Amino acid sequence: MILQDLLKQEKINQSQLSKELNISVSLLSKIIHGHRNISIDVANKLHDKYNIAYEVLLNRSNSHEER
Repeated sequence: MILQDLLKQEKINQSQLSKELNISVSLLSKIIHGHRNISIDVANKLHDKYNIAYEVLLNRSNSHEER
């Protein structure tokens, strides 16, 4: 949800964000839809560029692990 909100707020699509994060569109889509956990590297990039708190990013990943 956080990344979907980011896409809307920044008015960018998954392809643009994946280029900024230097990851594939497929991986970004899996992260957005909860099929993959966010890596530390991607969390760092999101934190640095968009000032998203690590706790917010990692809590989202942890909730996926509990399913």
